[in-house]
Amino acid sequence: MSWWDDSTNYAAPVSRDGFFYDGLSFYVDIDSYHYPRSDPAALYELLTYTDPGPVLTKTGKVAKRQPPPRKDKPPNYYQAQCLHYGLKGFKQRPAAKKHLLAAFDPTTKTLVVPPRILALEQELKEEYEKANEVARVKAEEEWQRREGIRQAEQKRRETQLEEEWRKNREESDAMLGEFAALGIVIGKGEIEGTESDNEVLCRKSKEVSDAELRKDIAALSEAQLRAVFEKLVFDKRTRGVRKAALREIDVVKQAQASKVQMTKGKSKKRLNALSDEGEFRIMAPYLRDQWSSYTETMKLKLSPSPGGSHLWVWFHFGIVSGIMRSHGCPPKYVGDTTRLQWRGREEGEGEMTYEDENVASITFLGDGRIRGKMRWMGTLFEFIGKNAPRKNVVWCKSVQHWKEQYWGINDRSYERARVARWGRSWHYDDDAGDASSNSDTVGDPYAGDGDSDDEDDERMDVSMDDFGMAYF
Repeated sequence: MSWWDDSTNYAAPVSRDGFFYDGLSFYVDIDSYHYPRSDPAALYELLTYTDPGPVLTKTGKVAKRQPPPRKDKPPNYYQAQCLHYGLKGFKQRPAAKKHLLAAFDPTTKTLVVPPRILALEQELKEEYEKANEVARVKAEEEWQRREGIRQAEQKRRETQLEEEWRKNREESDAMLGEFAALGIVIGKGEIEGTESDNEVLCRKSKEVSDAELRKDIAALSEAQLRAVFEKLVFDKRTRGVRKAALREIDVVKQAQASKVQMTKGKSKKRLNALSDEGEFRIMAPYLRDQWSSYTETMKLKLSPSPGGSHLWVWFHFGIVSGIMRSHGCPPKYVGDTTRLQWRGREEGEGEMTYEDENVASITFLGDGRIRGKMRWMGTLFEFIGKNAPRKNVVWCKSVQHWKEQYWGINDRSYERARVARWGRSWHYDDDAGDASSNSDTVGDPYAGDGDSDDEDDERMDVSMDDFGMAYF
């Protein structure tokens, strides 16, 4: 079935002696206005109209409210009717109306169209039908030509997409093979036992007794105590002091453990610049197999914060994207594993996800290679990545924006999005993003006011070793 219709007009109007036919009507064109022939009865009513005068009240006085004045047809209309009925085209309305009324039969009140006008109308109709058929054939040929171009372009695009998909698949398989040659093999599906509470479990910070807390404080040096105290007093005043102290002490203990490992393992190789920051091409077999249409190119970008207290990761895995934030300091040595919490959005409707179960870990293998695990929608899967070097990029300058994205995904923003979609709900006066007491915005030259800590939000710690996140 073709796109065209026999009733469609393709040709331009045909004309002769000042008359036109466009496939729909026979008309006179005056000043770019089309005037078809009016019915004699309607025309006679216009010509014989008499003003009834003003509306009177019951007492015979002129009413204050009068109907709107009758608006007569323009002079061009009466000029065109004169031509339609074989008269001279009078341009003045009174003259045109006078001659039209005189042409009516006084007895039958009818007005006859001259035979030459009727013959001209028929000739123009026949002429237009022939011209329209020629134009229709040309339009059909033009449509077929454009349709051929469209189909060819669509086929070319499909071929290009298939080629890109094939190339991406080959590159991904090559990356898997490259890592396998180094003895690094990852699971291609979800990791077994991921539904177990022992495999991935988010829980609140464990309770610490006063005695244990005093013991931890006693183990700190004077400089460490001063740093913790200054953070609590000058950054947080007295809000959540105990909770903040627990977090700060935990960070210091991790740093001490790292120093011990440095002393004991001086042979450990430090990470180079290509390993702990930059853009990485990612391969996640589970996501590729489950959501192949969303994972043409998976990648992540990572950088330590300018203050060096956390590692921040921007990731886009096709079906899910977002920001990761490390627990503790960035990695320093080959083989170090960084544990992270992530917040993001799912593809499609862009629904936010920021559950406590959103955890991940990245192991830095050196030479620009990484290996990781990530939990999403109750499933733990593995991925690998290889650095894709980019010149003249200062990655730490992106951290501030990543922070804003991370802290901007919270209960308040989720509620705003829900209300925008479904209707009115609760209103939060405090619209700031939530931040951890162990925020890396302290001393961060790129940090803004929007990254202030919010101790009112209940924070969740993730014991990653209990989650089965360790690789070796």
